[in-house]
Amino acid sequence: MQIQRWIRIFTGLAILFLAGSLVRSFYLGQQIERLPCSDPALAGIAAMPDTAAPVVVAFAPKGIGLGSQLCVGITGAKNLATDRDGKSTLRLFLDGLELKGDVGNFADPGKRLVLFDVVRVSDDATAWRKIIGDLGWRSDSASAGSVLARVGAGTDGGEFDGTAGLPKLALMIVDPLAFVLGIAAFAAAVVALCLAARASAILRDGNAASSFSLARVQMAFWLYLITAAFVYIWLVTGDYNGVLTPQTLTLLGISGITGMMAIAVNPTAAPEASQGFWTDILSDGGGVALHRLQIVVWTAILGVVFLAEIYNSFRLPTFDSNLLILMGISGVTYVGFKFNEK
Repeated sequence: MQIQRWIRIFTGLAILFLAGSLVRSFYLGQQIERLPCSDPALAGIAAMPDTAAPVVVAFAPKGIGLGSQLCVGITGAKNLATDRDGKSTLRLFLDGLELKGDVGNFADPGKRLVLFDVVRVSDDATAWRKIIGDLGWRSDSASAGSVLARVGAGTDGGEFDGTAGLPKLALMIVDPLAFVLGIAAFAAAVVALCLAARASAILRDGNAASSFSLARVQMAFWLYLITAAFVYIWLVTGDYNGVLTPQTLTLLGISGITGMMAIAVNPTAAPEASQGFWTDILSDGGGVALHRLQIVVWTAILGVVFLAEIYNSFRLPTFDSNLLILMGISGVTYVGFKFNEK
């Protein structure tokens, strides 16, 4: 009964920390400046005369988060703002990197204030990877979890002039408090799963005293990792559509199918008693089995790649077909050898 109590405690902590992270993210969302082109810092730009060449002269606000709006003051851009079909050609540039997904539209009759929605799209993955690479984790509140980037604007032909004397934009990528709460929620959920695995058959082949199942452990590994990554990216960026990639769903499918096939191989066999977690998942009864070790090693490698990609670009990785085929082959090999396991 004691372990059941601890399971409930850590499950409750995971829910509490996750709720705190959600509340924090919702609070930050309410702090977004809804009408940035009305900022007093841009008050005099609408009356400025046009210049011969487009020039970026100001922007507001000075600090934003992903998904927020940014208003950029540009003189002399109205003749370059649309293509033959009347669609806007204005693009946001950060540190000289063009963001094709951030298309701007004029917000004033004089066509000098341009409003951009600062969002991420797959076409800008390379640019965002470079921008996020400068993410700062210093302790001071002005820079923790933020990127300082030079703001510019332009078209497909290149960036406009006039940004050298402007201050840099503080672009918040990760809120430190929401990040810590999210990590705490994930850690508490993992501890709750580990405790449940000791006291129940959630990761075992039979009852609570039977051996641990490699297939079920792999399923739990990818379920926890992908779910945590999805929630994390959603809280950080506000994105929830298009976050899950076909490759991540394929990994879930491979692990699920491997688990079902492992059960179907010999459904009437009596489960063996557990010899310990690592012995159970790596051994076939005669010592460490190469086909089991192969699954564990490659699952761990792809898990590290998965976490590194999320940290570097805040997107789920897109594994190529060869890596997915490798995981599929490992799963089929594992099931094949189970025919000879006792």
